[in-house]
Amino acid sequence: MAVAFACAYPTTTRTAKAQTTAKIGGFSNAAECVMELNSRRILYEKNGDLRLPMASTTKILTAITILEETDDIKKEIAVPSEAIGVEGSSIYLKAGDNYS
Repeated sequence: MAVAFACAYPTTTRTAKAQTTAKIGGFSNAAECVMELNSRRILYEKNGDLRLPMASTTKILTAITILEETDDIKKEIAVPSEAIGVEGSSIYLKAGDNYS
């Protein structure tokens, strides 16, 4: 089974590298990746090293991963200092805060 990820941004993105987009399924993608699920082998990638803002699909995939990998969704976890100030997060985490 293969999993595909794509980041769609308008071609007016600031960097020249991001302006080079491919047309797949009618969308302009600044970056994309197809990975074989079991082995995690990259089958195809485009602009894999390009830094882009977090996409909504990334947030959804994060939520799915947490739900699949967590035994107790109500268990509280302390926010580590490494999670502070990470771009793409708009919940303004603070080190030591607890979240379920």
